[in-house]
Amino acid sequence: MIITGFSRNYLGVHTPQDVLFGFLIGGGSLYAMQKLFGIATLIYITFKQYPTDYVNGELLVDPRKMMKDGYKDIGQFVAFCPARYLEKRFMKFRETGFNQKGIILCLIGMVPLFFIASILPSLLKKALDANIAAMTAQMTLTFYSILIWPAVIKLFQKNPE
Repeated sequence: MIITGFSRNYLGVHTPQDVLFGFLIGGGSLYAMQKLFGIATLIYITFKQYPTDYVNGELLVDPRKMMKDGYKDIGQFVAFCPARYLEKRFMKFRETGFNQKGIILCLIGMVPLFFIASILPSLLKKALDANIAAMTAQMTLTFYSILIWPAVIKLFQKNPE
C-alpha cells in the first residue's frame, strides 16, 4: 500500500495529499464498515424470525439459544479485529519453544480462562440482558486469549530456560 502511494507520487499522477487522503478514506471506511457490519448483524439477529419447528412434540431448535449464539459470534468478531491488530502491531508475540516455564504459564492461564468461559457469563447475566452478557463474556474471552495472556507469557518468557 505504501509503495503504491509512493509510486503514484513518483510518477506524478497524484500529490502526497491525494495519497494521504486516500489512506484516511480507506482506513476510515474499513473501520466504519466493521462497526456497521456488527450493528447490522446485531439488529438482524435480534429481530429475525427464528424457526419454531417441532419434531415428535419437541422444539427442534431453541430460538433463544440461536440468538445467544449469534450475539456470542458478534462479540468474538468485534473483539478479534482490534485484539489481533494490537497483538501484531505492539506485542508481536512469538513462541519460545517447549519449556517448563511455558507449560506452567499455560496451566496458570487456564484458571482465568475457565473463569471467563464458565463463570463470567452468569455474573454478567445478573447485570445485563442475557444476550449482551454472552456477547460481553465472549469479547472478554477473545481479548484474553489473543492479547492479554500472550502478553503475560511474553513478560515471563523474556529469558526462557
